[in-house]
Order: sequence, then C-alpha cells, then structure tokens
Amino acid sequence: MMLNRRFISVPKSQQKKLLSQFRGTFDAVDHWMGCHCSTIEQAGLKSLLSVSVFDHCLRGDEAIAMLANVDDLTQHDHNMKLHKFACLLTSKHESYLVKLKGQKHDKVSFKKFTSESAREHVLIPKDYRTRDWERFVLAIPSLNVLYYESCDFTHHFFSDKQLRLDELTPLLSACDLHAI
Repeated sequence: MMLNRRFISVPKSQQKKLLSQFRGTFDAVDHWMGCHCSTIEQAGLKSLLSVSVFDHCLRGDEAIAMLANVDDLTQHDHNMKLHKFACLLTSKHESYLVKLKGQKHDKVSFKKFTSESAREHVLIPKDYRTRDWERFVLAIPSLNVLYYESCDFTHHFFSDKQLRLDELTPLLSACDLHAI
C-alpha cells in the first residue's frame, strides 16, 4: 500500500537523466573513498564541502577523543542541527534519495519522497556509530551536488562542478552549523 512507503522510484526517463547528470560525481566519490586520494582533484571532483557541528576539520586524535564518549543529549543536539539543515535544504531544492541496488551495490537508483513527513523521517541522522553505507545520500540537481550523511556529525557535499557557498550560508547560520 502506497501510504506506508516513504519513497518511490522516479520514472525511467528521469532515472537516466539524473544518472547522466551525476555519473561522474558518483565515480569520483567512489574513487576518492576507495583509493584515499590526498586531494579531491586527484579523484576528479571540483568541490567538496563539509557541513559540521564542529568549526574545523577534526584531526584523527581529536576526533577519537571527541567521539569516544558522546552522551545521548549531545548526540541528539548535534543530530537535530544536521536534520534541520537537511530538511531546510531539501525544502528549498528538489532532491532525490539515492539507493544502491544490485548484488554488488553498483547500480544507482533515484527515489522520490512520497510526502514531506516521509522526507523529514528519512533525513533523521543515524547514530554516530552507524557505518556510512547505512546512511542517506541525496542528489540535488539544481545545485549539482550529492549530499552524503556521515558518521562524525559532519555531512558532505560532492560535486564535479564548482559549488556556490552563498546559497548555503543562510541555512548553515539558521542551524548553527559550520562549513569546513
């Protein structure tokens, strides 16, 4: 029954159009994460922007210390800031949930949210200890970005075009988040 579904597949013609728009970005992100390139340019990306509750990129030891004992209240507070940002962003820009299909999870499928409440439910960040492959990925065609939920109270925008921060700055300010 349709009422219980939070998202549905977009028509095949739109799937092809979205895949054509984002194929290079998916490939570059996959390459960047797989080979641990030192720069995004080496992977073929033009832009990487991270949105975080932290005001700077955490060093390894700093991240371990900061994330070792996150209490429930702090986690909830951080997650609500990121959730508010994702909801504001997707209310201003048409967006699609990205799902990987197939035995090797190598086929990209774009899903449309069935309602505003379904969209808001899907965009609730997972527990910070959840693995990244269980998190949401959004395609936002008007910004030409893929928006990835991540595990350390930081979400990422990837694009094979130059990103315009001016559209995101008011949303970041409204949510008490930082661009890093």
